Amino acid sequence: MGDRILVTGASGRAGAEMVKSLRTAGARVRAAIHYPDHDAESRADAVEYVEVDFDRPETLETAFRGVDKAVLITPEEATMVKMTASLLDAAERAGVGYLLRVSFIHADAGIGGRLLRWHQEAEQLVAASPIPSTTLRPNSYMQNFVTMYAPSIFTRGAFFTPMGQGRISYVDGRDVADAVQQSVLGARIVNWESR
Repeated sequence: MGDRILVTGASGRAGAEMVKSLRTAGARVRAAIHYPDHDAESRADAVEYVEVDFDRPETLETAFRGVDKAVLITPEEATMVKMTASLLDAAERAGVGYLLRVSFIHADAGIGGRLLRWHQEAEQLVAASPIPSTTLRPNSYMQNFVTMYAPSIFTRGAFFTPMGQGRISYVDGRDVADAVQQSVLGARIVNWESR
C-alpha cells in the first residue's frame, strides 16, 4: 500500500495543507497534532491522527511507530531546536528512512534574528542525522492574511510586520504542500527555497 508518512504540526496552516496534498496523492498519512482529535472516527479511513506532546517522548515513540518517512514541522518558538532533537531521536529509534524538514527562507544565511537562528540550528541537527533528508525553506505563507493579519486588516485596513522598510514576499501554503508531496513521494527537491 506504500510508505506511511508522518506529518508533525499537522494542524497548522502548512501542516494541514501537506496532509491534504499527500492524501490526495494516495499516501498513507499519520497526522501528529498537539490536541486530542475528537473527530478522528469520522476521518479514520482518510488520515490517522495521533496526539503528540514534544515534552512527553512516549507520544513521539507512538507517532513514529511504523513510519517510513516523516515531514518535520515544529512550532517557531525558543524550544524549536530541542523539539527537533526529540523528533530526530524518535525517528532514528523507529527506523524512519527519510525526513523532510520544513524550515524558513534564508535560515542558512547567518543573518536575521532568533527565528532564523533557531531554524538554522534545527536544520543542522537534521543534516547531522544518519537519516537521508531534504530541507524546504518557504517564506511567509499567504494564508497569514486570513489568519494572523485578518484582525488588523479588518479593524485598521492594514497589517503590520516587523520589517521596517524591508520587503517581504509570500508563498501559498498549498504550493509548499505540493513541493513536500513531490519530495516525499519520489521526485526529490533538494534545499527548495521560495524566492
